Amino acid sequence: YHYVLDTLGAYVVAVMAARDPDQEVKVRWRTDQALSIAASQRLAHTVGANDVFVRLVAAARHDPTAQLATWWGERYCKAVLGEVVRPDGLGVWHEAGSSVTFCLEYDRGSEPLGRLAAKAADYTRLEAAWGVAFWVLVVVPGPRRERGARAALSGEGLAVATTTQDGARRPTGAVWAPHDGDDTRLRLIDLATWPRPAASAARLAGAR
Repeated sequence: YHYVLDTLGAYVVAVMAARDPDQEVKVRWRTDQALSIAASQRLAHTVGANDVFVRLVAAARHDPTAQLATWWGERYCKAVLGEVVRPDGLGVWHEAGSSVTFCLEYDRGSEPLGRLAAKAADYTRLEAAWGVAFWVLVVVPGPRRERGARAALSGEGLAVATTTQDGARRPTGAVWAPHDGDDTRLRLIDLATWPRPAASAARLAGAR
C-alpha cells in the first residue's frame, strides 16, 4: 500500500515543520495532485530513491553521533540545480565528527546507460560551479548493471560510488564501491576521507 496525505495531514506536517509554533501556517495542497502520485509511472522510482534517505534517518535514530543533516528531494533538486543537473536527491550525512555530501542517482535499469554518462558531464559542470566536494552515489538493480554503470561514469573523473538495490537497504554500511577502488566497499561516512579523483580535485580548486 501507498499512503498520501490529505489536507489535514498536510497541515499537521506544516505545523510540525514551523519554527514558530504560534505562527499561522498556510498550505498549498490539492488532493487530486496528492492522489496522482499513486497513479504515477515514476512511483517505484520515487519510493526507491526516498527509501535510501528514510533508511539514513532510521539509522541516525540508533546512533547519537549520526544525523542526516540535509535531505533535498527530487523536486527541490530540480528547482535549485535543474539548470545544470537533476539528481534524484541530495543529502549531507554526519557521523562521528565527519560529514559527506552526496547526490543520489537511483537507477532502476529502465533507461540506457548513456543517460548516466550524459549526467556525468552535467555533474562536472555542477562541481566546477558549486565548489562543494560532493559524491555521486549510484544505486542500480544488480551486479551486472553496476558494472555497466561504472563503465558509463568512468570518463569524467567524478567522485562516484555505486551499490545495488540490496546494498542500498543498508546505506550507512560498507556497501559503496568508489569508482577507482577496484572491489573495495566503504561505509558511507568513509567516503569523506577517500581520495578524490585528480580531475575532481582540480575542478574544485578552480571552482567559481
